[in-house]
Amino acid sequence: MGASCRKCVREDYEEIDAPLGAVATSLEAVLEKLKAGDRDAALDDQVGIQVEERLRLRSGSLSYLIKRREPQPKAEGETHQVWKNQLANQVVQPLQVCKPTTLGEVGAILADAVRNSVKVKAAGSGHSYSDVATTTDYFVDTHDLRGVESDTDPITGQLQQKDLKADFRADNMKAKWRPINDLPDITDDSQLEDILHVRDVFENNTMLFETEAGITIKQLNNELEEAGLALPNMGGYDGQTIVGAISTSTHGTGIGLPPFPDMMRSLVLATTGTWDGQVISGAFPGPVNYYRIEPSSRAITDPEQYKQAQSQAGGLMYYCDGKPIQLIQDDDCFRAVMVNMGTMGVMFSVVLEAMQFYYLT
Repeated sequence: MGASCRKCVREDYEEIDAPLGAVATSLEAVLEKLKAGDRDAALDDQVGIQVEERLRLRSGSLSYLIKRREPQPKAEGETHQVWKNQLANQVVQPLQVCKPTTLGEVGAILADAVRNSVKVKAAGSGHSYSDVATTTDYFVDTHDLRGVESDTDPITGQLQQKDLKADFRADNMKAKWRPINDLPDITDDSQLEDILHVRDVFENNTMLFETEAGITIKQLNNELEEAGLALPNMGGYDGQTIVGAISTSTHGTGIGLPPFPDMMRSLVLATTGTWDGQVISGAFPGPVNYYRIEPSSRAITDPEQYKQAQSQAGGLMYYCDGKPIQLIQDDDCFRAVMVNMGTMGVMFSVVLEAMQFYYLT
């Protein structure tokens, strides 16, 4: 390899050139061990190795850079917990593995991280093969954040029907629903009238549904079905958490259907950052901030109603541990947080645009 290429290799990496056949054989051996349930043996072959920087085919060889992850040092008498992603090609030993059950507990984790000058990363089911979710500081497992909207037991910050813009209140949205059965069978793109009819049915048969971040897509599908709703699109796997799928931009299937991020209309974020733009419900800077973030162009919350609800004696719904959940309606902010891969804070809950329940035929 030429000197100019070697400049790309950092000291903590080693470069490997291997024939394609050898690499394929090695991967097959690891996969066979995983299929047999022998994860430890598979890890002996592959633990600590992460493909990074580039994959390059060259003259019948696969040239790539790998970084070896050494076990993290432990303080005397301290035992670190281990977190692995689903494939077990990402293995880390965080200082703490936290499993919050409320927004307040998420905030407490972030506040403790600020005090101790450590970082926080949150993850769902670990379906990503990259190190996007790994950290050696505080790791947040979101699976216990799986509550869904409820009239009798609302989740923290759950939007109330009276605080939504009129077009997005449940009764008004349901009034637009069209019959979803007996849709025309479209065989080619010349049936423009039928295509427009089907699109109209799917675009008008929507309803908002709020859920916490750590619910898996499988669990969410069950909750939606009970409410007579369904996701408009699905990927090939339902073990991901809903926010894991959104924040890594899972696309699902169907060229005319939206990816997961496009189903999201609003979210609640806990963060140590501070938004320097307009905050509709009043700024409340602190080591930990709670924000409800929506796009200004497609905002679902009535800002005046939200502000009024927060100011009333019974408005504790939009507070967490005495701090207000501040409302931001800004396109740039929403887009930045939408697919943030864990860099903006911990997403606690999302409002999805679901649709009338249907069966695939």
